[in-house]
Amino acid sequence: MKFDKDQMNKVEFAISPVLEFATCMFITANAEQYDEFAKEMNLSIDSLLIDIVEESQRKLSKYIKSELTFFMKHQDVKGLPITGPLNGLIFKLAIENSSVASVEELIKIIEKMDENKLIFQMLRDAGRENGGVKPVDFEQEHQIPAGRELIEAVRTQIKIDDAELKEKLIECIQNPIETKTRFCLLLKQFYEQVFKPVENKVLSSIKPYKTKYENLYRRDPQEFVREFFRIDMAKSQKKLMIHLSMFMQMGLLVFLEEGELTPDSIVLGIYSDKRFGSIAVKEQLKKFYKLLSDDKRFELLELLSERPWYVNELAERLGISAPTVSHHLSFFIGLGLVTPNREEHRLYYSLDKGKMKEFFEKTTRLLLKE
Repeated sequence: MKFDKDQMNKVEFAISPVLEFATCMFITANAEQYDEFAKEMNLSIDSLLIDIVEESQRKLSKYIKSELTFFMKHQDVKGLPITGPLNGLIFKLAIENSSVASVEELIKIIEKMDENKLIFQMLRDAGRENGGVKPVDFEQEHQIPAGRELIEAVRTQIKIDDAELKEKLIECIQNPIETKTRFCLLLKQFYEQVFKPVENKVLSSIKPYKTKYENLYRRDPQEFVREFFRIDMAKSQKKLMIHLSMFMQMGLLVFLEEGELTPDSIVLGIYSDKRFGSIAVKEQLKKFYKLLSDDKRFELLELLSERPWYVNELAERLGISAPTVSHHLSFFIGLGLVTPNREEHRLYYSLDKGKMKEFFEKTTRLLLKE
């Protein structure tokens, strides 16, 4: 079945300076872990990205480096970089203001925000993303308790396996004005010293890839979405914004937004076709078997073979945090083994058994020549 015009128009490609700025901060803060991950997965890193990260180490003061670590460095139990309630904040704000023309304008918007709204965003994301706890008390700003009551709520109601991250959240809650001041200073200093000098070069490097991916999508929309994201656009009524990123390289970050009118967003690395496209069959097989060698990921696939699950269910069953489950799922989604499907307010993940068989068939053809 071919996409009709309405389905075609659900997907839009964009180059967002504010989202590329957020991605730059995320990758720079987690550069060491990202480099180790790239080596593990046999991914090459663009020399431009390497130069920018190295330059940031020379330009940023010790204080700003420590602030970058505080707000942007967040890893799973294996030390891999993931988004969470602190480093996810800049992404959420960038997505909400993705049409903003410049990073300076985004920073001005954040500076004018009430500090309690920033705290609310952190708490809402922490409750939604961690440990299977529904954030009942943090759905609306007026429901946020105050003072010691709030701190106790974070300690008891929001399950975060990372004790250091939880203490960071509590520190932010205890000092909302100071938190906002620190966060805005970090944004301004990082922009002026790291991103602004290379902004035009970075954004220009993305433009040809925007055209490339738009053409790939128009050629076969269903195949494109299946290859890269495993999303059934025919079932979704929401718009999907795909933001091309040099800093994301061959990776992707998925941000699913609440409400039918708010589009979902994906930050897609410009070299993702080398990782996800059909031309990378041999590399895909290597990654497939590497993923299966991990006990938790193997157990995750066993569970998905039984029925569709949502993230918090999997986190509770596997005894790991929800962000870690999402991180593991991203690998399988990238290989096309797992498909997300939205049902009401939840996103369920299913194992594509046909795709799993396909990997074994490809292995037979490649290694046994049959």
